Amino acid sequence: MRWPKLRLTQDMSAFVVLLMAMLLMSFGMGGIMPLMAVHAQALGASGIWIGLVVGASPLVRGLFQVVFGRLADLYRIKVLMLVGLGGYALAALGLYSASTPAALVVWRVIQGIMLAVVQPAAWAYAGLVTPAGREGTLMSVFNVSFIGGFVLGPITGTLLYARFGMGIPFLIMSVLGALAFLLVMAFVPERATTSSYGKMALAPFSAIIRDGVVQGIVAGRFSLATGWAVFEAMLPIWVAVYLGLPPYIVGLIMSLQAVCESSIQLFCGVLADRVDRRRLGLMGFSFAVLAIYLMPLAVTPAQLMAGALLLASSTGVYVPAITALSVERGRLYGMGTIMGTTSTAMSLGLGFGSILGGVVMDLFSIQMSFWVAGLVATVGVIIFALRTLPAPRSVVFTRVPSSL
Repeated sequence: MRWPKLRLTQDMSAFVVLLMAMLLMSFGMGGIMPLMAVHAQALGASGIWIGLVVGASPLVRGLFQVVFGRLADLYRIKVLMLVGLGGYALAALGLYSASTPAALVVWRVIQGIMLAVVQPAAWAYAGLVTPAGREGTLMSVFNVSFIGGFVLGPITGTLLYARFGMGIPFLIMSVLGALAFLLVMAFVPERATTSSYGKMALAPFSAIIRDGVVQGIVAGRFSLATGWAVFEAMLPIWVAVYLGLPPYIVGLIMSLQAVCESSIQLFCGVLADRVDRRRLGLMGFSFAVLAIYLMPLAVTPAQLMAGALLLASSTGVYVPAITALSVERGRLYGMGTIMGTTSTAMSLGLGFGSILGGVVMDLFSIQMSFWVAGLVATVGVIIFALRTLPAPRSVVFTRVPSSL
């Protein structure tokens, strides 16, 4: 498949800087992701507390992202990115100093608020500089910059934990957040030069929530995030406690997941500019549901890896399609508003899934937590299919210009 050519304009230069900032931020997050449940358990946390520690950040992020996404359409978008990145770096130091499960939850809440500030603003800025017809290609690259940190982050974090203890991964997370802050402050302009940022008349929320495509995206992102959250929260416990495997297995699985998802997403980003984006998203959603149902049946490293890679592959397929659809709707209703709305759906799913997984594990079994999450994901995929298919021809890009 031929990749389209891009000219390095001022907007594209800012786009590249944002890529680097998101990569740094996600590398720090990836480094602590496989450690949160283990850290909480070492501090005496039960299954419910583990779910709260893992899920607090995405749950709070989900509650606030739509608000800060709206502010990104109304206020100074760069200021919001800087506030979020600075607060994120400080929250990492708080997580480092926490000594009880309750303290971990408090700092995860603060971290979630800071991510709610920066993420919709960063994705909205990227969407504003993306030309029509290139949404799949460029936004998949932007998404991969965020995923990229999870390629080496988890395995690096677990190795540092094994060698130096729990504190070092959190300190690295803080330093990388500070570097991302400096990059954005120095090299990202106040606004996108080729966009209508600051000029568009924003649509009311009542119009947005009546849009069938928006409803489908929200349902799909929430339900699949629920499954991902159960996977992230329960996999370390499943591997270390129930299967008795060494902790670096979790870091290796998550790193290989990120490699797989990134590679497939880059390909499917270009594909999403050429085919029906809704059908592409539905295909990815369906494979993700299958992977969630199969995960509790995996009991060997090879089986765990196969299930995790199936889940990562499905995400690599549906995320470019869904992100491209979100950018389309962002041009109609306000880019920050739509990015905040869809990010809220995903974050609420992550928070809900983490808590749901912990509760089901305590009441029934860890295997049952995966199957309940699979049921939630199935319902969401059905809603996505009913609200978005068949796709109107007017919004399907069948040809990509040869250059910008």
